Amino acid sequence: MKKVFLIATCVLALFAVTFAGTGKLKFRGADKFLNHFPEATDVAAKTVGEFTKVSFKNNDVKTEAFYDQNGELIATSHNVDLKVIPAVAMEKITKKYQGAVFTEAIEFNKLNDGISNFYVAIEQSGKKTILEVTANGSVRPYNK
Repeated sequence: MKKVFLIATCVLALFAVTFAGTGKLKFRGADKFLNHFPEATDVAAKTVGEFTKVSFKNNDVKTEAFYDQNGELIATSHNVDLKVIPAVAMEKITKKYQGAVFTEAIEFNKLNDGISNFYVAIEQSGKKTILEVTANGSVRPYNK
């Protein structure tokens, strides 16, 4: 009996992964997601608090879209190359955090107010820090 249950669980898990990967998502706003991102691949949705976070690849770029409880798209984020971070911000970061290693950069776009910020992850002396960078180049540590 345990083997049957285990096999059934594995089949359901496989079905769920396959189902999510095909774009047949079940969350409020799924139809809007498919309209906004028709070329999305490797799609997975997860409810986080009052929001649904959809992780996917868009033209081979790791991307996330965030939907509110009404199914409206409220924000997107995606990995970016450090070259798109404002030069004045990069100068501030390299001066203040000398010797730091840049590990990741993300652009976060809030659709309701049109504001885009960058979040740059650095590691220095074994300590990881996330910095918030605005479009005008100001830099501050990001506090969750």
